[in-house]
Amino acid sequence: MKENPSQKMIVLVTGGKEKDGSSRADEAARQLISRYGLPENSVISLGSTGSTLGNAGATVEYIRAHQEELGAIDTIEIATNEYHMLRAWVMFTKSICELTTKTQPEIASEDIARIEEIFHKALRAQDTYSPSLVKETRIQVMTILEPYFKNSDIQVVPVVTEDSLEKDVTSAREKYAQLLRQNPHVHEALEREFKGVLDFLKGTYQKKS
Repeated sequence: MKENPSQKMIVLVTGGKEKDGSSRADEAARQLISRYGLPENSVISLGSTGSTLGNAGATVEYIRAHQEELGAIDTIEIATNEYHMLRAWVMFTKSICELTTKTQPEIASEDIARIEEIFHKALRAQDTYSPSLVKETRIQVMTILEPYFKNSDIQVVPVVTEDSLEKDVTSAREKYAQLLRQNPHVHEALEREFKGVLDFLKGTYQKKS
């Protein structure tokens, strides 16, 4: 989360629970502090259901509850994996927009149809996972949706995990990024991600408990 230049960056960590009841968000926050050296007072673990919509909701509630101390926020960077980024961006952006504008943007059926066609073309065009095509698809869909959220005081900026890893010169991190992209399950999950975006925009998305 980025605020004005005179204020510090705050990292909000979301996530559900493991089978043993431990918090994924708490563990990720510990790793960011102990392994990556982020200041302890800048990392905040948020409890949520672990679903993307739940994570967006937890973030909105934190901002709502801490508006005075946070001050003016104009940008939130959302970090997640490449195949999941579009659905995360859509859910976070719509939730943040509803917080700042007090309205619920309704996406026109013609634009939903355009997005559905973009998804069909993307899935037909790739037999294996293609990072460049996924990025191109995300940009096309974001371009259609951004006008609906232009009145929001807070903009949501995607930060793709694999891209961030590859910018690091450490070969181990670069290798990890490639493993993420070559995982066959990622390609299989992409169709579900696209369906989730369409269901959410149509208002038929099934929330996880």
